[in-house]
Amino acid sequence: MDTDNGEPQTGFRVADGLQIRYAETGGSSSQRIVLTSPWPESLHAFRRVWPRLSKTAGLLAIDLPGFGRSERRTDLLSPLAMTPSIWAAFEAWLSARAQVPSRCRSADS
Repeated sequence: MDTDNGEPQTGFRVADGLQIRYAETGGSSSQRIVLTSPWPESLHAFRRVWPRLSKTAGLLAIDLPGFGRSERRTDLLSPLAMTPSIWAAFEAWLSARAQVPSRCRSADS
């Protein structure tokens, strides 16, 4: 669902057994910026900066589990508890484009 016109395309994908809402744009740059919605916001938090950021890189933003329109699981409603789900979401989208560097992962994930 990438586009190159800077307008985000939204949808849902399953990551760690949860429906996670995302927005993404393509972009002409080989760089990609990954954004997670600020606690406890949604993707709408990026609406003012999205056009400017999309001129410099492709963007992928996700609603954190339990926020925005992403599916909720009560055992994930803390930053530490949702970390594995966030990694699963990143890997679900980025694995087709580039590998998530192992140095970016925590030792116990």
